Parts: sequence; structure tokens; C-alpha cells
Amino acid sequence: MRIAFDMLVVEQEQGEAQQATCTLLNELAMLSTHQYIIITGRPRIYRMQKQAANICLYPVKTSARRGILTEHQLLLPSILRHLQPDILHVPNSIAPMGWNGPLIVTVYDLTTLYKQ
Repeated sequence: MRIAFDMLVVEQEQGEAQQATCTLLNELAMLSTHQYIIITGRPRIYRMQKQAANICLYPVKTSARRGILTEHQLLLPSILRHLQPDILHVPNSIAPMGWNGPLIVTVYDLTTLYKQ
């Protein structure tokens, strides 16, 4: 099974979500034979860490720091068509448009869902 981890938005925030997702990914990779694909705009982050053999990087060049959400929504559908993962894991509260397969959305900060 091919499982893609979309890290593009989380990498811009550089918070606990990125570290928690990396820890989760490494633990999962050591326990299974599935293939894990990290969709990343910052491949150096992951190359410095020890990765399991079944984790691969899919580097994406992003141009905007402030407009990452819009750029993300525009880039991701073509990336996913190319990668053809069985499952997509998104470690933030922004589900991508254009994905019709199984999706795991992890929300680390519930304040983003709070309405006043």
C-alpha cells in the first residue's frame, strides 16, 4: 500500500504537528512494509533524520510563503495523480481539493476550528 503524507502546509508552520507527524511516520514505517511518501517543500529536513527504507521523499518546489494555502490547493491534485497513493494523510485541518480517495486528516490545534 502506498501512503502519501502531505507536509507542505505543516512545514510552513514549523510547529508540533511537523514533529509529531515525523515521529508517527517513522514508527509506522518500522512496523510495516507499506511504502510511505513524504510530499515536501523542504526535503533537507527529512534527509538529516534517519529514515526507514520504505520512506521516500517527493520534493515539490513552492514559491510562496504567504500564499502557500492557495499554491498547495493548486499543486496537490497533479502531484497526487502522479503519485497515485492508496491513502492520503494530511497533518493539518485543510483537506485538499481534487482528492477522491481515502483521506486521513489530523488536527493538532483545535483553535483553528473555534468560531466566535
